[in-house]
Amino acid sequence: MAAAPAPETPVLEDDVVAHYDNAADVAPRYEMPAIVRPRRNTARLLAIASAIIGLLLLISIGAVLAVGSDQLRKIVGITPVAEPLLLQSVRNPERRTTASGNALLAVTGRIVNPTTATQTVRDIRAELRDHKGRTVYSWTITRPVTELAAGATAQFDSAAVDVPGDAATLQLSFIGPTGN
Repeated sequence: MAAAPAPETPVLEDDVVAHYDNAADVAPRYEMPAIVRPRRNTARLLAIASAIIGLLLLISIGAVLAVGSDQLRKIVGITPVAEPLLLQSVRNPERRTTASGNALLAVTGRIVNPTTATQTVRDIRAELRDHKGRTVYSWTITRPVTELAAGATAQFDSAAVDVPGDAATLQLSFIGPTGN
C-alpha cells in the first residue's frame, strides 16, 4: 500500500512578508554608471595613424618625383636661392656646315662669379627650344674649371652636330644642385 502523504504545515502570511521585507534578503539594485566609456584599442589607433602618415609620405615623394623639386618649389611659393654663378653668352649661337655636310651649332660663353667667395662650377646644360618653348634638342657642356675664384670668369666653348632646324632659342643652365 501506498504511504499517506505527509501533512503540509501551513505557512503564515506574516512569515512570508517578514521574510521578503528583510533588507539582507533583497537583491542589490543595479544602476548604470553616468558615463559609459568605450574601450580604446591603442595598438589599433597607432596602426591607423602610422598608415596615414606613411600614405602622406608616399604622396609627397610621388609629387616631388612627378613634378620635380624646382617646379614644386615654385608651386608651393618657396623662392629658390639665387645661383651665385652667372652664365653669359658671349655671342649668338653660330650655325655652320662642316666639310662632311653636317649641320653644326657653335656656342660660346662665359661663367662669372660675382660673389666674394670661391664657388664650385658645375657642368652646363644647353637646350634648344622651339617657338612654343618645348625642348627640341639638348646636350651637356663640360665645365671649363672645377672652381672659380671670387670675381673671376671662365670661358667655355661647345658645338653640337645635327641639331634640329626648328630651334628658336638657346637656354643655358647649370646641371645639378646649387651649393659649394
